[in-house]
Amino acid sequence: MVVDPDGRTALEYGVTGVPESYLVAPDGTVLIKIEGGVTASALDDLLEQVQVADVDGEHLGDDDEADAS
Repeated sequence: MVVDPDGRTALEYGVTGVPESYLVAPDGTVLIKIEGGVTASALDDLLEQVQVADVDGEHLGDDDEADAS
């Protein structure tokens, strides 16, 4: 989790409204952008999708938006 008190990081990632959440890889690549609220269960499902894609050799890029409602 990242805290962005002055909003600079949000601007760099193109945040246009709140809430928005991002799943970011260790290398800084945005894997998933979530617009709107997200439940813990939905977040768990998204993390599982990313892990499965990684095992299968797929790549989730920054164009992937998720419906986490």
